[in-house]
Formats: sequence, structure tokens, C-alpha cells
Amino acid sequence: MKTLKIYLLGQTAFWLEDTPIDGFVSNKVRALLAYLSLANLPHQRDSLTGLLWAEMPGVDARTNLRMALSNLRKLIGGYLVTSRETVTLDTDLPLWIDALELLATSQDQAADLTQLEAASDLYSGDFMNGFMLKDAPAFEEWLLGQCERFRRAAVVVLERLADRYARQGNTLPAIEAAHRLLALDPWREASHRLLMTLLGRKRQYTEALAQYEACRRILADELGVAPMPETEALYRRILQLREERAPVLPRFATSFVGREAELAMLNAWLGDPTQRLMTITGMGGVGKTRLALEAASRSVELFLDGIVFVPLASLVDASELVGTLQNALGLEGKASYQQLQSHLRECEILLVLDNFEHVLPGRDTLSRLLRHCPALRILVTSRERLNLQGETTLPLEGLPYPAQRGEMHDFAALWLFSERMHRAGIQESLSTTEQATISQICRLVEGLPLGIELAASWTHAASVSEIAAELGHNLELAHREMNIPLRHRSLEAAIGYSWERLTPSQQRALMRLAVFETPFSLEAAHYAAGVKLPDLVTLVEHSLLRRPEQPHYDIHPLIRQFVRRRYEAYPTLVEETRAAHSHYFTGLAAEQQTDLISGNNADTMRRFAASWADIRSAWLWATAHCDQTVLGEMLSPVYTFLIGQGRLTEGAELFSLALSTCEAENEDTDLILLGRLRTYRGVFAYRLGDFTAAEGDFHQALADLPATAPQARLVARYFTACLLSDKGDRDAAMHLFTECLENAQQLNDARYIANIRNSLGVIAQQRGDPATAAVYFRENLSLFRKTGNERQIANTLSNLGLVLYEQGDHTGAYPLLQESLQIHRVHNDRRRIGIALNNLGLVAAAQPDHSAAQQYYTESLTLSREISDRWGIALALANLARSRGQQGGWDWHEIKADLCVALDVAVEIGAEGLILDVLNAALMSLASRGLSEEVHWLSAAIIGHPSASEAMRRDAIGARHIAGIPLREAVSSTPDSLPSLAAALRERLACIDSSSRE
Repeated sequence: MKTLKIYLLGQTAFWLEDTPIDGFVSNKVRALLAYLSLANLPHQRDSLTGLLWAEMPGVDARTNLRMALSNLRKLIGGYLVTSRETVTLDTDLPLWIDALELLATSQDQAADLTQLEAASDLYSGDFMNGFMLKDAPAFEEWLLGQCERFRRAAVVVLERLADRYARQGNTLPAIEAAHRLLALDPWREASHRLLMTLLGRKRQYTEALAQYEACRRILADELGVAPMPETEALYRRILQLREERAPVLPRFATSFVGREAELAMLNAWLGDPTQRLMTITGMGGVGKTRLALEAASRSVELFLDGIVFVPLASLVDASELVGTLQNALGLEGKASYQQLQSHLRECEILLVLDNFEHVLPGRDTLSRLLRHCPALRILVTSRERLNLQGETTLPLEGLPYPAQRGEMHDFAALWLFSERMHRAGIQESLSTTEQATISQICRLVEGLPLGIELAASWTHAASVSEIAAELGHNLELAHREMNIPLRHRSLEAAIGYSWERLTPSQQRALMRLAVFETPFSLEAAHYAAGVKLPDLVTLVEHSLLRRPEQPHYDIHPLIRQFVRRRYEAYPTLVEETRAAHSHYFTGLAAEQQTDLISGNNADTMRRFAASWADIRSAWLWATAHCDQTVLGEMLSPVYTFLIGQGRLTEGAELFSLALSTCEAENEDTDLILLGRLRTYRGVFAYRLGDFTAAEGDFHQALADLPATAPQARLVARYFTACLLSDKGDRDAAMHLFTECLENAQQLNDARYIANIRNSLGVIAQQRGDPATAAVYFRENLSLFRKTGNERQIANTLSNLGLVLYEQGDHTGAYPLLQESLQIHRVHNDRRRIGIALNNLGLVAAAQPDHSAAQQYYTESLTLSREISDRWGIALALANLARSRGQQGGWDWHEIKADLCVALDVAVEIGAEGLILDVLNAALMSLASRGLSEEVHWLSAAIIGHPSASEAMRRDAIGARHIAGIPLREAVSSTPDSLPSLAAALRERLACIDSSSRE
């Protein structure tokens, strides 16, 4: 339904949606509609006749009312509701009235700036301006009352609008609003004072004084009174300001970079008169002074008496504070608090007090000034908060920086480094490697502006890689500019200044806390470092600790580096702390083992990852001290986490280090611990594709592990069977898996029972028995869905999806593989994410959708390279080459190079199934180029190999068909083994150049 719009402010008008309403038979009909619109009540007909036709006899008046209502009904239809006695407008229908919109906004204390602007725009003139009726005195009286009513509403809106603009420092619109206020009410002294203040803030003192004169004259001529005392006082202040020179804020030679969010917050605070004391806190070099001055410079029009910057770094003690403030304000004479307070009592001024940590006892002076000087505002920078009532604190951290290697987005830390580097004289463009190193520097200092500026200032004399290496262990990099304060000449000096302000006991507490590598809780601080809440609070107040998120604390890496350099002087303290830290995180890791192996452990994995740097530190301490108890408790959770996150190289290194240390203990080492360490080191080697090392570790572990450790022996035997299967000795693997299954059932180990059944299914699949494989996988999937073991669900979905893929059921395979990928992503199991992506690529390529397949393979390759998964690298390279070859349009040299790398890696690993996969991918690439001789030779070799799957044989037959080779043709010779077949193929690839037919 069309909206009825009624305009009563200024010229009267009525519209239905976008169409003006014409056809009113008289102005009294217009008046009647205006009257009805402002009262949401039924009106008695007699009262309406008295309002508009009081001069007529009753019968004639009612007749005129009926005619007016008839006219209105034709014009606005169902909006008019009448009965024998009453008349009203139906406000349930779409209805908009400008006067009521203005009134509602004036009464809404929560109205925002946009609403106030819209309401002020509605008041284009007095209510029904120029509207006249003859012989209707009652209506004229009502009209005068409404005129005053809406004028008052407009005044309220404009007052609030001017105040809102003024608080934002948006002075010109505020001045405009003040002029409109005076146009409505020229005798309103408050509006004159507002306009004088706004003009004074703009330093338009002559105009402000002229406004006072206008106010004085109007009051004298119209009312016969003088201005109020507060107006006179404001006049005298502006006279004085005109004679004085406005204070000037310090300027910097370098540009201001970043801090948009912090500036927005500070500007909002500065625009709120209730925020009297604001403190920016943070460690040395974080940019407190620059931020305070930038915020102040953007707020100069908020303060009539200006902004005064007061540096306090040179003060010796708090007794000098009053005199320093007086000097900054231009007051003469010896230091006197009374003189200072008297001067500031009437001032609308902002004091920016820099480096207040020098004079913290002087905060009582600030408290008294704020209490007695109502318009005084104070912005403080300090390494410690003032802890005064009413204080608002902004803890400042480093600039945003790339959190991960490779991120090169619009980060303020990178912009700052670039700008300062250019100032150091380096103008040439940077290579990708140099940009990545700059990101590393920003991460090393966690966006600390001082650290970034120090590093950038050295780029004229050293490469960014040299600077990054130096920052990793040396805080003594110094600014070359001599106009930098001593405490900011180096990171060592900046942090050392805060360090010297601590008591000896607080310094020892910080040294204990420096043992943490990650954010820590109050409980961890107490039990792992022996530090309690009071010291934590003090260190936070000194900006040497921070609270990135409740309930955790954290220590900046540069502060950690600074503190650890003092460890040599406190060997006993450090040894005690590291021991307590190691035992605390050992218990934390052990507590999470059950959840880690549950399979439904994404949250636990995330918590473990968040504490991993400390858990790793505890492992290294236990390794260095050969603490077999700690290693025994940490072994399983650490292994489960690392293998579950695909951190293969790191796992191999940590377990090798622990194993070599324990072996050095000879007869004092627990054989079960040795066997378990060796088994898990073998698993990492196995996953990394080093089958020889893995086989040696599994064999030695079984030799070391006594019969009294059946669970540990089961694990070693299981992975030995997995290795045998991958090497192609499936009979031996099948026999060993069967024995392992019996052992697992005797131990009631549901986890390994499921693992073994999955492995038996894989062997059945490899032997060309997909039906049996599917039975294993479906039974396991049903079991895992009941128990909610998400990781096992994902693994089994992947296996079942591959069975369907090899059977040619691509539609059935895709959702299973996609679900598997989603689960692995939730758990951040990067190795299995890579596997799942590769499997999805196979299905996409079979559709065929080579574009999607190549996206899957490329992501799989990237992940595999990140975690050094050589198996995954070889498989992704081979499949990527195959897909590109089949799609066409790709450089053959690139395809051939990828195939050669994949062949080399597969042969190095020695996994029979992997070599076959790579050979099969190479075959399809050769077929796509029409290389019939090579296809003839290689396809026959694959078809005839006993370990080739049915899917591989189908691919080989398809390749022969593409190359036009009859399947019945025999092969002259076939290499005896898969490695020799791979070597022969590599030789042939070397002879195939780019001129070969596509």
C-alpha cells in the first residue's frame, strides 16, 4: 500500500508515496488533515466543527464537516476512519509525518548522529509556515501552540547535533548548527557561548569576539539585560587567547604509520568529556608517544585553550612535576600547585604528559587537578598505568605483522619497515626472498616499532638476512640517528630501562617467567615458575608482561631474550625453574593423552598446539637430563600430537635426540623406554619415506622390548607389517597383521584392532579383492560412527572411497573422500589432508575435470613439501604431470621433470605401491603425447606386474587404446623389478624431447 506522507514543517504538503495530493476543496480540508495527523485519537465531530467552523450555525458546521470528510475520503481513501460520532486517521497503515519524526528524535536520548542530522534537515521552517485560515480562531490558537512545540524540538535536536559535532572535532558543521540555533532563538545565551567556543577552537578569535558583541547587543536592545557572568568569563578568556601564542605540538621527521584502530579509540575518548584521564601503556619502543601526539594533533579543535605537550623523561623525581607543568603552560614564578590549579580551573585544555613512569608518585597531583579543574583533560603515556580512579587505559602492542611465512598483505609493520628503509637510502625494489625476510624481522620483534625502525636503519650497511640473523640473538642493534633518546637507541636500552625499575625480587620473578615459550595461566605461573599473582600484576603494570587474552599472560619475545641473557648469573634459579617447568608440562601433556588418541580430539589438538613450544622445551630439558620418568610420560602424547599434525621431521629429530641420550646411559636405561623411543622414531622415518631406517628401528625395538611389554611390542610389530606391505611383501605382511590382530584382541586394544582391520582391507584391495576390502572398511566405518572416532572415520572413508574409485564408481567415491578431507581439516592433520586432496584429484581427473584435479594435486604438493612427506611429494608430482599431460597445453619439459623427480623419490623410498602409482601416471602422460613405443613397453610391464591394481590395469589398457596398440601384442622384454623398470623409464624420458607429437 502507498505511504501517506505529510509535510508540516515549513511549507505544508501532502503526498501519497511519490505523488502529490491535489484536489483539496479548501484550506480548511488541509487544516483538518493536518490536525488529525498529529493526534492518534478519535476526534468528536463536534470538536472538529468547533475547531474549524465555529462561526457557523451547528447544522451548517456539520454539513461543512461532512463535505470536508467526503473530500478527504476521495483523496486518502482508507486512511480516514469515521463513525457517527468520531473521526480519526488509521495509523496502522503506512503513514509518515515530518513533524512527528522530528519530535521523536528530540525525545530519543540514544539517537545517533545520522538520526540527528536527518531530523535537523526536516525543520525547514516553522510549523505550517504561512498557512492562514479565516474565521477559525481555535485552529489559529492550536497552530501557534504547535509552532512553539516543534520549534523547541528543533532546538533540542540542533543542540545535540552541535554538541556531537563538537565532540568529534568536526567544528564547521557544529558552527553551522549553532548558527541555526541562534536563528531559531537569538536570545539564547547558551547558543551564543557555544558559537563563541567553537570559533575560539578554530582560532577565529576575532569572529568569536564579534559573536559576543552580537549577543550583548541583542540582550540589551530586546531584553534590557547584560550577558551572564559565564558569557563574560568566556569573552575574557578569548581576549587573552588572542593575545597569547597557541602552543605547538612537537613534529617528527618521519611519517606516522598504522594504528588506525587505536586512533579511532583515542579520538572517541577525547570527544567524550566524561573521559578525563587516558593512559597509553606499553613496553619501551612500542610507539606510545607517537600515538599520543598523533591523536592529539587530530583533536586540536576539541579544546579552546589548546593542547600542551609535557615531556617528563628528564625529570629526576615527582617533586619537579608541578614546576615542569607550569613551564609548559608559560606560567612564571617558582613552582606552586595553587598557581597551577588557579590557571587550569577555567581552562578547556588537554595536557599530554609523556613518560609518566618517571614521576609516578606525582599522580596525586593529577588527581587533585582533575578534581578541581572541570574542563581539564589529561592524556598520559607510561610504561606503567597510574591506577587512579576514572583512568581509562589503552595497552599498546606492536603493529600488525604477518603471522606466517609467505603472508605479504597490507600490514602496518611492513609499511613501517619499507618507509624507514627508504629513508635510510634503499630505493630499489625487493626480491620475494627479501620481502619474506622483512616479514621474518617483523615477526621476530612482534611488530614492535622501535625494533622495526632499528632494523630498517641498518639496511644501508647490511642485508635484511644479516639483520634478521643478528636480531635473533642480539638486542644491541643501535639507531644511527643521534637525535634519538638514549633509552631508545637500542632494544637493549629500551628494555633495560624498565628492567632497572624492578626490585630484585621482581627481576627474579621475570627471569622465572621467561622460561615460558607460550602464553601461560596463573596456575602455570605458580606451579611451573613459582610466581604468584601480586608479582604478575606488578609486571603487567610495568608493561613487561601482557595479557593477550584472559586468563593468560604472555611475555614479549624481545623481553624474553633480554631476560635470558641474564641467566648465566643465576644458574641455580634457572635450573630449579626449568625442572619445575618440565614437570608441569609433562603432567599437562600426559593428562591430554586419552583425548589425543580418542579420534574426536580437534579441540585437544588445538590446546596441545597452543602449548607445544613449552611442551617441546620440557621434552628437551628431560632429554638433556635423561629424565626417563618425564620422557616415559611424555612419549605417547608427544608422538600422537606430532604424527597427527604431520610434523614428521620435527618428530624424527626429537625422538632421535632422546634416543641417543638414553642410549648413552647404557645399563641404566629402561629397555621398554628405549624400545618405545626407537619404535616411534621408526614411525617418523617410515612416514618420511626412509624405509631402511624405519626397518632398522622396528627390528631393534623388537629385540630390545621384553615380553613384559606386550603393548609396546604390538605397536612395533604393527608398523613392521605396514612397512612390509608397502615394500610389496604382502604375504609376510598379511601373516604379521594376523598375529597382531590376535595380540590386539588379547589386549582388548580397540584402537589397534581397528587399525589392523583397515590394513587388512588395504591388502585385500591391493590383491584385487575389492569386495573383501569393502567389507573390512564398511564394518570399521559403522563401528567408528557409533563411537564417534572422527579421525578413524576419516581414514576409513578415504579407504572406502578409493575402493569405489578403483571400481569405477566415481560418483559414490567423491562424497566419501570429501567428508574425509573435511574431518582431517578440522583436526589439522596435514599429512592426511595431503592424502585426501590427492585422492580427490584422482576422482576429478576421472570425470574428467583436469582443472579441479590440478588444484587438488597442487595443494597436496604444497602441504607435502611443508612437512617433508616424500611419499606425498612423489605422488602429487606424478599425478599433476599426468593430469597436465592429459589436458594438453602444458610444457612437456615441465611434465617430464616432475615425472623424473617423482620416480627418483619413489625408488629412494622403496615402496612398491608408490613406484607403481608413479609408473602408471607416467604411462598416461606418455599416451597423451602419442608415444606408442614407450606406451607399448610400459603398459605391458604394468599389466603383467602381480602387484598392479585393477584400476592400474584398466589405465594401462586405456593407454594402449589411446596409442592405437592392440592389447594382444607381446612385449619383448620386461625388467625384473619395479626399481629397474623405473630406472629404464627414466632413461627413456631423457631421450624424449619437446618435438615429440602431442
